[in-house]
Amino acid sequence: MPEDVDFPLPYLATSILFMVSTFGFVISFYLLVKFLTRKGRLSSFQKLCLAKTFPNVIVCSSFLLWVIPLSIIQPLEVSRLPNVVVGQVAGAGAYIMGTVICSPIFIGQFSGPLIQLCMSANRCFILYFPLKNYIVDKRSSTNLAISVAIIVSIIFTCVGLPDECGYIYDPKVFTWTSESYSCAEFQLNVLLCSVFTLAIMSNSLNFITAMKLLFCNSFELGMNQAYTSRRRRRRIMMFIQNVVQDCLHMVDLINCIYISLLSNDLWFQFTFLTLSFVLVYALDG
Repeated sequence: MPEDVDFPLPYLATSILFMVSTFGFVISFYLLVKFLTRKGRLSSFQKLCLAKTFPNVIVCSSFLLWVIPLSIIQPLEVSRLPNVVVGQVAGAGAYIMGTVICSPIFIGQFSGPLIQLCMSANRCFILYFPLKNYIVDKRSSTNLAISVAIIVSIIFTCVGLPDECGYIYDPKVFTWTSESYSCAEFQLNVLLCSVFTLAIMSNSLNFITAMKLLFCNSFELGMNQAYTSRRRRRRIMMFIQNVVQDCLHMVDLINCIYISLLSNDLWFQFTFLTLSFVLVYALDG
């Protein structure tokens, strides 16, 4: 990108980022507080939902506290250390965490996409084995799954901190980008492959869950039709929510890897790289 490039209508882009990230932060922070202050013990699924609010809050707050101020100030030079720390925490650690938190059966999987995978596995496991939850200690296994997700996220964050390996924000062109070195490109490829793999696994579980919802016996276990119908509607709504959340991450990846390459126009790049990134986490909340 040329050094003397000028981004057209920069304050419009900044205003859009501010509105989207503020909306996402408020919603996700509200949910975070609601879960933390909820009376009684959280179920395994509620713990996964609580864990999923953290990457949403992190990404939206990184825009509010770092991206937007830099975009307004337009400094001649941005210090690498804080830039790469924010980039790695939001663009790598929080990104991968949002997809994998899993159920007791899938503790060995990754952690955003990690959490999302765990939520899919949780629903699938409960739907197919409703009477076998006593086999495993759900509380400890869910806690372990969340811990694994956090550890994986920390690893993804730390690998980009050395020189020439980071993910940084360029306020001149309003886009996040990996540094132009082989180390950074390798890390980006690993991240993208990981998220794609997690998304495929999560959607495979969604498909299995859909088959059960479509073909399950309405009168199984001796339950009356009214109760079974209510339970089935609730599960279908949760299933739809999960599929939509999975699709959000897939759409963002497609925007990042393919759509953004179709044009070098700065607003086009901004829309399918930067705006797509924060919009996914705002809508996810």
